[in-house]
Amino acid sequence: MGDWVSLMEHRNAASRIIKTVWTPATMAETSERRTVCNWFMHFDLLAALMAGHEPTCGPEWSWKNREVIAALQRAKPDDLVLRLEEAMCAFRDLSLQISQLTADRAAGVLTIQDFGFLSEEMLKKCFEWRNDLHPSILEGAETVHPSSKVAADVPVCPFKPAPLYKGDRWAVNFLILDYYGIIIVLKHQIASTSSDDHDPSSDPSLQEYAIKICEILAAIEAYTETPRGSLLAAQAPIGLAALWLPDRHNYRRWMQYQLAKEEKMG
Repeated sequence: MGDWVSLMEHRNAASRIIKTVWTPATMAETSERRTVCNWFMHFDLLAALMAGHEPTCGPEWSWKNREVIAALQRAKPDDLVLRLEEAMCAFRDLSLQISQLTADRAAGVLTIQDFGFLSEEMLKKCFEWRNDLHPSILEGAETVHPSSKVAADVPVCPFKPAPLYKGDRWAVNFLILDYYGIIIVLKHQIASTSSDDHDPSSDPSLQEYAIKICEILAAIEAYTETPRGSLLAAQAPIGLAALWLPDRHNYRRWMQYQLAKEEKMG
């Protein structure tokens, strides 16, 4: 992190290993391989969106993953873990489409008008994905109360922690963070392609989504059983929130602290 050349070299090397050892079909055969695939594609998509090019693993890797999950779900329709995994696959498919859209614009394949129109279509699809999530995925969140004892060098959190998902639903926290992050990306793209002189930063919902991200981060930070290194899984949403937070001293100081913690993790 912070070293773009090394990040891309590691990403490309990991992609070559995956493609040498597995195919999209064999990668989806076991839970362990699907976990590797999910992790890598998340990293691959992040790098692709930042660079404005296509990810190294195409949509066929996600499709095969999703086909297997769908078959397992038919056998176990009430399995929460499978429902959550399918929701993650569906969101990744949307992210792949958005990444392709960004790459096509960077390559000059799309006009600015088409890019704006297609970004609006993707925004609608993301909202639909959120509305279509199975109720069992989003139930059971618990409010986390932060400790009143704060070290002298730790800024007081200015955000009210959001309800947090625990146990088997822990991954839901990061799925929602990624969802808020991709909404920010799309809303900014749409505003940037407006035919008038509209300032993208003037959209108040960008700041609202940035605050939503920080509220979930505040809950993760306050939770005493949060696994070590969890902050790294939220790297992309944190970066987007940092760009769009309202310009207030307490917000900036708290965000600087989060970014500093990330740097200390590597």
